[in-house]
Amino acid sequence: MLAVVAILLSVRPLLRRVNALRSSGLNGAINVQGALNLDRNRRLMLIDCDGARALVLIGGTRDIVLPWPPGEKSSP
Repeated sequence: MLAVVAILLSVRPLLRRVNALRSSGLNGAINVQGALNLDRNRRLMLIDCDGARALVLIGGTRDIVLPWPPGEKSSP
């Protein structure tokens, strides 16, 4: 019983931070449309940010952001 109370008290600050991040003003402006694991380290993600879509390659030595569909200008 004491262990359960200790776990609940330790999780409480984490839940406060998650709620603070949710209400930070993004309001769903950034959405992950899809994700694909390329290998153990790299992942390709299609991100939508206020209607502007981009392919993001994360992992490896550096991250790369490309506008999607190709040729479409991304907003700053």
